[in-house]
Amino acid sequence: FQEMISKYQFMEVNTQRRAQGLRDKIPDIKKTLEMVRFLKLRRESASDKPLETNFELNDTLYARATVSPADTEEVYLWLGANVMLAYPIEEAESMLDDKLSAAEKSLGNCEEDLEFLREQITVCPSL
Repeated sequence: FQEMISKYQFMEVNTQRRAQGLRDKIPDIKKTLEMVRFLKLRRESASDKPLETNFELNDTLYARATVSPADTEEVYLWLGANVMLAYPIEEAESMLDDKLSAAEKSLGNCEEDLEFLREQITVCPSL
């Protein structure tokens, strides 16, 4: 019994960590997707006026930038592991949409798995 409960508890902790990582990642993906869509709309509106903005370098570090409409043909996205790639705006939007839906689906699967594991931990001692 102890061995089975320990296995279920171990799987529960790992699944909770994975779910928390997804909960942290989803808002970042949404924020990035919002910005890509904003840049796309701004480019399509054909405004010649440059955009003055502050962008986040780190949690508490921001830099001021002036973005001209000509500079919004592509965006640079962090992929992780210190890798950044340039994407055309449409491709970046599509990729971020896919990543967001995959992360939300994965989070749903994690939550289902957690329910199952909690049920197994509760039922296991009564066997």
